[in-house]
Amino acid sequence: MLKIIKNSEIFWTQKPLEASQIKKINNYPIFLPKQTHSDIIEFVSEYKNSSIYADALITTSTNFFIGVKTADCVPILIIGDSMVGAVHAGWRGLVQSIVFKTLEKMDDLGCNIKQIFVGAHICRNCYEVGQNVANALPSYYKNEKYLKKISSGKYLLDLFAIVCHQVEIFNPLIKIEHMGKYTCCNNNLFYSYRKEKTQKRNLWA
Repeated sequence: MLKIIKNSEIFWTQKPLEASQIKKINNYPIFLPKQTHSDIIEFVSEYKNSSIYADALITTSTNFFIGVKTADCVPILIIGDSMVGAVHAGWRGLVQSIVFKTLEKMDDLGCNIKQIFVGAHICRNCYEVGQNVANALPSYYKNEKYLKKISSGKYLLDLFAIVCHQVEIFNPLIKIEHMGKYTCCNNNLFYSYRKEKTQKRNLWA
């Protein structure tokens, strides 16, 4: 699927297509990082066949797409006046403030951020986590806006609310567009690891 936002092309796959099947978008190659649920952000100026370890990419190039792969984590595409960013944000990356840090790095590079597009991810009602995840969250995420206790040692976690918080503390005026679909709820359209235990991934670029 292809969408135009602020003169930038946003692309994503839907079933039965999955990330490994897509090599080019409109004849442009796709730069994908090796994702490790980190807060590593890399600026890439040219396309390379060998990927780098990162969970966020930034580029000013118009010669290739940058993207991330997900199957429940939050895919975030950042559109600026001089560059774009792509972020893979699971709970581990969000605990490390990967969204805020990516916005901050783009700002440091002189970018005026115009808009953020958030693709399909697991929703709060489907994302049950254990005590280990709850313990790992900073104290300001341990309230019902982000984390709702449902029984002893079991919680529902709202990843999108955490994404919004990190955007808002960077700049509350940045517009966030959520596509309104979720991997687990809309499993007919998107791959969900929680729902299917699949190794297939959705591509966002």
